[in-house]
Amino acid sequence: MMRGLLLVNSKNQVTLVEGDVQFRGYLKSILKKDFCLNDSASTSSGVYTDSSFEELPSPSTSESSQWPKRQYHDPSVLSEITHHFLPIVSVFRTAESMRDPYRSMQSGSATILFETLSCGFLLLIITEEDENVARDWLKLSSEALQLHFGPLLESFDADLSVYDQAISQLTATLHSLTGRIPLQKDPHGHRAASYFAPETRRMIPLLKTLTERVSDAIGTNRDGLPFSCLLVARGHFLCSVNSTSDEKKIWKHLHPEDIQALKRHLNLHPLTANTQVNQLWLRSKQSDTPFYADIMRFKVLEEVEIVFVCAASGCGLIRMGAEVLTLLDELIYENSNTVQITTMLKKLCAGLLATTARSHCRTPTAFLRNPPKTAAFIENVWDRIVNEIQNLNPESQQSTVSEARNRSLSLLSMRSAFSMLSMGSSLNTFCGKDKLLPAKLETMIRYLRRQILSLVQELCSSAQADAMSDRLPTAHAVVARSLTRTHLMAIHKLKLNSEDRWQEMKDYLKPTTWRLNMLAFEMVDLKSGITLPYLPENLRGNFDVFPEGPAIMGAIFETAGQNYYGVQAAFCDGSETSSRPNFFGRIKAKKQEPAFLLKVLFDGCIHRDLALRQTHELALKLKEDIFKLRNNFS
Repeated sequence: MMRGLLLVNSKNQVTLVEGDVQFRGYLKSILKKDFCLNDSASTSSGVYTDSSFEELPSPSTSESSQWPKRQYHDPSVLSEITHHFLPIVSVFRTAESMRDPYRSMQSGSATILFETLSCGFLLLIITEEDENVARDWLKLSSEALQLHFGPLLESFDADLSVYDQAISQLTATLHSLTGRIPLQKDPHGHRAASYFAPETRRMIPLLKTLTERVSDAIGTNRDGLPFSCLLVARGHFLCSVNSTSDEKKIWKHLHPEDIQALKRHLNLHPLTANTQVNQLWLRSKQSDTPFYADIMRFKVLEEVEIVFVCAASGCGLIRMGAEVLTLLDELIYENSNTVQITTMLKKLCAGLLATTARSHCRTPTAFLRNPPKTAAFIENVWDRIVNEIQNLNPESQQSTVSEARNRSLSLLSMRSAFSMLSMGSSLNTFCGKDKLLPAKLETMIRYLRRQILSLVQELCSSAQADAMSDRLPTAHAVVARSLTRTHLMAIHKLKLNSEDRWQEMKDYLKPTTWRLNMLAFEMVDLKSGITLPYLPENLRGNFDVFPEGPAIMGAIFETAGQNYYGVQAAFCDGSETSSRPNFFGRIKAKKQEPAFLLKVLFDGCIHRDLALRQTHELALKLKEDIFKLRNNFS
């Protein structure tokens, strides 16, 4: 079965190609000269091709595998691939401009799925497999792009050294996902954390002390992302702690999907040295703009590591710059108000001015060589843009000047580098959505946007250099001093890397140990994202029949000639149950949102009442484990 992935930029150019042997063979058959057969026919308009997926020859596996994958990074090859897929991309873009974008389309025997990403990028999945399987692949691929590039996806094809590591790891991740289709449910979830909980509880005081020392050594985190420490064994999260400056649990401040993405990242990129650092974009539950985070990894024992997650150097400026980029896009495409942009630019420039007292730049830079000059430059360009916007509505200029004078005291007290007229006009200036921006104004906005993007790229490059040359060695020295021989012997006695213990873990939570009849189950904590599954390999695919969301169901279904009875039930958090008697002596429970979702699979011949009773009994047992895990992931 053929499966392939294409990443298309805002100019409709293919910038990334990933796929299996069949897809590489398909591409080889359409490319020019040394790489392919003859050109496929097309019209000058670029909206027609006479070749479909069915009509193209299917090269042998050996032939396709001999063609080097590195050819897909060659600009001429990417240009040819772009030419071939341009009709499909054009059809999607046309439908998108009419606000009726396609989710999928058929081309011969293949299904093509689409997902619109930030910065006008488009992700295409091409497959001959089941569409639901392909959508799982599309979702995880999109998450991988978000994890490595965040709001700066437009820089993917910029050919900058700051993105070398991100592109390398992203390519490896996508290649791994492609090779594991159909993607199966995680058979372990947080089962290892629950199984090793008695041992890891003894390590929490040590990890707490270690986290405090490392946090103090590399600097207090003031950018909104708590300094977290994770204990990881064989790619499984066993427990986590935060520095004393923020006691918020990791599952309360990080997005659950990003926690799972971080777990997949650590699994796909095992630690090959004693220390390692890289940067990822992690989302907070309190903000739409992700954090640029340092992921520092330290080997403790074989297959056991400590991972520190903290905001990268200059993360606050990076996030403000990313938010300004989004706001400038809205100003161009939606003609939005300028108030928020003015406020954010003030904060960004103030942050740049604050960097003068320290050496922020460790790599050759332009904007960070003189931060005060950069701040003045940004303010000046924005000042001119605001004046240009003001000139679009000359009839409101007089009232705007009056309002600016009334606000002069507060503006001066804020020590803004903007003129009072520009600041005042920005508070009420609004370009109507039905009015197109003049060419000059749009050019000025795009010019400022390019400068902000370059500034953010320099900040990311500086953060990477700081992490490698300063933060990682400092943290490593603290870890080496703190983990004495006595500590290492104590950790070794916990047998976190014992093969026998991990074999025992595979049977942990097996229903028969509680004299229950279910064949498989999965318990999900909707608040923290913690999952406790028991999924034998032959039954993992059967969980696709359960509906998405906390819908309640109980039904018999057949898979591969075998009948099963599935139960899906939602439960409230027992620790927060609130009830009171009403005037009639009845108990009136306070309405609560579901906190847990339990999916259970029984043999098809089980009695319905017995299945429901055992489902409830299993939920009570698993809820106790999840409450304990919530405390372990503090």
